[in-house]
Amino acid sequence: MGSLDGKSIVITGSGRGLGRAYAIASAAEGARVVINDVDGEEADRVAAEISDQGGTVVASHHCASDPSAAEAMVQLCIDSFGRIDGLVNNAAYFVDGEPWEVTPEETKWLVDSNILGTLYCGIAAMKPMKEQGSGVIINITSGAHLGMMRMSLYAATKGAVASLVYDWALELAPHNIRVCGFSPLGKTRMGRPDPSMEDTERPEPWEVAPAIAYLLSDLAAGLTGQILRADGKSLGLLSVPSFDEPKVQGTDWTVESVAAAVNDHLRSVVRVVGITEEDLRHVTG
Repeated sequence: MGSLDGKSIVITGSGRGLGRAYAIASAAEGARVVINDVDGEEADRVAAEISDQGGTVVASHHCASDPSAAEAMVQLCIDSFGRIDGLVNNAAYFVDGEPWEVTPEETKWLVDSNILGTLYCGIAAMKPMKEQGSGVIINITSGAHLGMMRMSLYAATKGAVASLVYDWALELAPHNIRVCGFSPLGKTRMGRPDPSMEDTERPEPWEVAPAIAYLLSDLAAGLTGQILRADGKSLGLLSVPSFDEPKVQGTDWTVESVAAAVNDHLRSVVRVVGITEEDLRHVTG
């Protein structure tokens, strides 16, 4: 038996790359899968691939960033399989460039896809999950939101997706719905090489995909509000945002007393931003 036997899963943006790998891994574990991609031909191709391997699958051509289409996608899962047990918010776009190089059109494109698409699909899935009293939502985020050069817009959208993990986990816990994030590193056409890593070191999508099947399964029961990081060689959890210690107590703050508090106490816990060696060199000089 597979870890996802009897589960019905929707995976957005699963017509290629990491999304395709997540779908294949989930189907291999026994899940019934909705392959969603705005590129209908790609969705159909992956659905046929899984079907040929004996999996249970349907294709969806809905646009995740359209709220009515997001609801239709979830309804397709329910109509086809009787329920929805999991949603993987994977559909996203990528823009690489200095902040002043990114056009307003590109900005809207990324925000609509990466943030609103995640919101609309998540909300559409929550409703039936609440009624049935169970479910799992996984938001695909990125280590870029910790700080990477030339990626501020993309990073901002992925930071928003991470924030949704924390908040949705709290809001949906009373309904027995788990919410986790996944930050993968893999070879895909969406992205650019990490300057601290040779391309040959970047894992293939299938190498990190089992982590998605795990998060969707009952093996991850009790795990919620966390972001799992996988790079093909190691697994880890991203630190949950929190206020660092120490906190300097005081009242009637002035510019001078704030400066003294920061210089005398808080600078000792300042952390350098960025996740690659090149980024750190730019920041630290």
